[in-house]
Amino acid sequence: MGAAQPAAIVNRGRLSVGQDLNLSGGIVTSLGELSASNGQLSLTAIAQMQVGVAIAQNITLISQGNLTSTDGLIKTHSATEQIGNISITARSINLDNTKISSDTYGSLHGSNILLNAGSLVMLNGAQITSRTFGVGNAGNIEIEADTIDLIGMGANALNAAILTRAESGSVGLGGNVTIRSRFLNLTNGAAVNTQSEGMGNAGNIHIITQAFEAKNGGQLRTRTAGSGRSGNIDLTATEHVHLIGTGTFEPLAAAIVTAIVRGRAISFQPPIDRADGDRIAISTPNGLLQTTAQQVANLGNQETGLFASTAASATGAGGNIRIETPQLQANRQAIISVSNWGNGSGGTLKIDANNIVMNRALAIASTLEGKGGTIRINANNIKLDFSLLIATTASDEGANVQLTVKDVLLMRRGSQITARGYDFGNGGNIDIQAGSVVALPTENSDISANTSQGRGGTIRLRARSILGLDSRFSLTDRSDIAANSDLGTNGDVTIDTSNADPNQGVFELPAGIMDTTREMVQTCTSQANSFVVSGRGGLPPIPTEVLSGSVGWIDWRGITPAQRQPLPPQTHHSAPWVEATGWRVEPDGTIALVANGVSTSQPSVSCQTAQSLDGQ
Repeated sequence: MGAAQPAAIVNRGRLSVGQDLNLSGGIVTSLGELSASNGQLSLTAIAQMQVGVAIAQNITLISQGNLTSTDGLIKTHSATEQIGNISITARSINLDNTKISSDTYGSLHGSNILLNAGSLVMLNGAQITSRTFGVGNAGNIEIEADTIDLIGMGANALNAAILTRAESGSVGLGGNVTIRSRFLNLTNGAAVNTQSEGMGNAGNIHIITQAFEAKNGGQLRTRTAGSGRSGNIDLTATEHVHLIGTGTFEPLAAAIVTAIVRGRAISFQPPIDRADGDRIAISTPNGLLQTTAQQVANLGNQETGLFASTAASATGAGGNIRIETPQLQANRQAIISVSNWGNGSGGTLKIDANNIVMNRALAIASTLEGKGGTIRINANNIKLDFSLLIATTASDEGANVQLTVKDVLLMRRGSQITARGYDFGNGGNIDIQAGSVVALPTENSDISANTSQGRGGTIRLRARSILGLDSRFSLTDRSDIAANSDLGTNGDVTIDTSNADPNQGVFELPAGIMDTTREMVQTCTSQANSFVVSGRGGLPPIPTEVLSGSVGWIDWRGITPAQRQPLPPQTHHSAPWVEATGWRVEPDGTIALVANGVSTSQPSVSCQTAQSLDGQ
């Protein structure tokens, strides 16, 4: 007989113990509450598992089949005792409006959250969170799954999210998030987020995947509003990164972009209000749009993209974003942003890719008071279509844009690459090294390092060819390269095309001297073709000679052919003509050309005369 199958375990009430609680069965269904307040909670299912509420200092859930949780809570928390981890392993994990949470309130560190599955699906506001309210650090979140899907907002008005957070008044560090998968998808406002409202730094986000896609508000975000610094985002996708925005905030985004690029349409108006951010007045075709720097920074709250930001109330430095992938596509106002609206310096946005395509998208490194941030991109090809690469600063040293493009940098339909300074901030530095830089002259695509009152920036452009862009003292309605200051000293523009290959299209000629004797062929002149030119066709000998007006008369009437007797063929025997190959002196002193004694290596040609029809 076969082995007996484990019995099913069903809990519909509240089961609470002071120490450990271990349950194992074929199918484990807990629709109620399981609690081990001072110990470990362990559930093992041979088949399926369904979990409602599970609370303990250490939680382990193992299912060889699917694990589902709807409207559930899986939680560890401690203020005085060290707590363990939350560990979940299953063939698939499906969380529907369920929260997995690790909190610490004292000096001890929070528990880590570890998930391992074939697939992870989080929807309807399901969240995985790790928080610190005290001195201890928040726990880390580590997820390894083949496919991961975070989808949308639930009835609780929360987006599906993976989140670590250092709360206001805390001292500890925010937790890190590490995700390893084949495919990671964030849709309809879903997010992976690390934040700090306290003294500690926000956690880092580290993602390794084959394909990453964020759509309709999906985000990777790290942010600080306290004295700690923002975290870093490190995204490696071995196949592609696709960012597809919502386009919902296009009018505001377009106005802000216009203000950032053109400069004269934007002003930071005193007094400075740190609570709401500096007031910004933006000129639009429909009048003056009033907004705040904080609102500009929060523009990405509803948009798709990657964000490392520092709030206006923060004093820490901005975080960094690094993306490594063969293919990066950002469409429909997707945003990649490193920004610092506080007192600290800006972060760095670094992208390494084979091909980058941005269509109505924005990559920005911005600071309000600190040192400007940096955009650094290495790629084989970059295509910007109504898109912007912007590095800005308002009061300190200029920001930097560094592009290394192996083949073609293509700018279409008003695309901008700018290192902009505002007020007394200096224009930034733009360093572009590319095979070719191409734009259409009439599409108003610009490369600029301008400022309002500070010193204009520096532009260094090195390429084999630059098409459609011209260096000018200021921006026009055409495609320009400019580094000027409205009230200060203009910057410098250096364009270098000396690295063009001077040998392109040149063929190497043979170095040796040709032996003409080997190129001459001895032939029979009597049997060769001939070309005869007779007369001059009515042309005068010289151009100034007047043409003759006389015309000869020719009788074109037909003539009846007469009967003729064919003459017998005659054979003419003549010595064939041959090419002279030497000379000799005759007895009478004359010199005669001869055909014998040929010095060439080619054999003499034997020429035969034509034979008559009668064989003579």
